[in-house]
Amino acid sequence: MAILIEEATFNDLAAMARLRGDQWGSPNEWEPRLTAYMIRQQTPPYGLEPRAFFVAVDDTENEVVGLIAGHLTTRFGCKGEIQWLDVDSRLRGQRIADKLLDAMFAWFRSQGAAKICVNVTPTNDSARTVFLRRDAEAMGTHWMVFNDISAT
Repeated sequence: MAILIEEATFNDLAAMARLRGDQWGSPNEWEPRLTAYMIRQQTPPYGLEPRAFFVAVDDTENEVVGLIAGHLTTRFGCKGEIQWLDVDSRLRGQRIADKLLDAMFAWFRSQGAAKICVNVTPTNDSARTVFLRRDAEAMGTHWMVFNDISAT
């Protein structure tokens, strides 16, 4: 299986909603929310423009198997914030999240953002492990921070 990382398009919305819905609610709840974020009708607190959305695509099946979204921010003195990161539960442990983070970090660097924050549920051990592996540090109970991605 080859994983390609691509900029997300509106054609990816149903697959992204399915991925978000697998863990948090249902796809029917997520498609309008993802759409609103993508078309800039929904902006998170402290969120700034621009924003980016990437998907991981299984090239063999031509199926979206992961997503990441982020935007510039002023939250906690950070310059960027990861909004969402999801990988198909059947494919976790294959470093797809790392590939998505690589794309997001490259985009943040292109925007001049080196300090990046992400909200992580305290019980989400798999996400925390991925972020710690990428040198994030805990910042309170619900947040982690990448203090400088400029060299990653």
